[in-house]
Amino acid sequence: MAGAAVLKADSEGEIETAFASLVPLHTVASELRNLHICLAAAYALKGETERAAAELVQAKSLVSDDRFSSVARLKTSGSFRVSECFRAPKIRALVETTYIAGLRKAGMPEE
Repeated sequence: MAGAAVLKADSEGEIETAFASLVPLHTVASELRNLHICLAAAYALKGETERAAAELVQAKSLVSDDRFSSVARLKTSGSFRVSECFRAPKIRALVETTYIAGLRKAGMPEE
């Protein structure tokens, strides 16, 4: 998954590497909602908040529910709710300090 690249790279201090791996995927698979939400977080972490906000809007437009409407909603939907990976404390902390922090910076509200 593209989001894993952001998490792995940030844990190793290599956001630029993760970002570089996401941009080509965006060109090839522009309709994938998970790619757009990951790009929203990545752009925000790079300080490109306008682009991050645009990716967040795109991700929201590709889903029929409200999973990307807030951090609280995201955490109760999909892989956050069911994945064993996200239950591990180290992974959960990493998700909070990268992916969730980036989405907040992109403009995703808490509630």
